[in-house]
Amino acid sequence: MSDLSYAQAIGELLKGKMVEVFCGEQAKNLLFNDYEISQRSVIRGKIKDVIGDCLIIECERGGIKNNAYVNGWQIQTIVPINNTLSMVDVFDIEEPRPKNVRK
Repeated sequence: MSDLSYAQAIGELLKGKMVEVFCGEQAKNLLFNDYEISQRSVIRGKIKDVIGDCLIIECERGGIKNNAYVNGWQIQTIVPINNTLSMVDVFDIEEPRPKNVRK
């Protein structure tokens, strides 16, 4: 069994890669007549380094860069940014599974 923390394991797997990090915060709620949609707040950037339980994520917007220091204990989900599923796709609405879907 490894003695790596969650943050250290993520650092070994994804250091230098672009990621979306979800820490459980909601950005806003969209209210409609008969339902509500919660939009997640995510941090997007490149994992620059890991120190203990802290992920250092280099974020860029409009050509300006800054580091975000994320507590590894607060992270709920990390998704690498590539041409496949994003954070929006990973979280799905919980519904009964159709009977024709195989386990």
